[in-house]
Amino acid sequence: MGINSTNLPTLSRFGLSVETLTTDHCASVRAGAWIFAGMVDIYGLTWRAVGAYGAGTGKTEKAEQARQVYANKVKDAVARLAQ
Repeated sequence: MGINSTNLPTLSRFGLSVETLTTDHCASVRAGAWIFAGMVDIYGLTWRAVGAYGAGTGKTEKAEQARQVYANKVKDAVARLAQ
């Protein structure tokens, strides 16, 4: 599961290194789920939370646009899987 590098300092406090996240797939999925749960706490169960998972929680218009771009990429990927 892809983990944004901005989350690495927080994850390192829990003993999760880049090496662990790239070699232990279960740890990677658990970390990603934990990060996403935090985004859901902030934005609710919305596409905006999905966007924040990939693009962060910045408060600028540029950050909001980055969230929308990321969420749209995920929506497109989900739509392709549903075909």
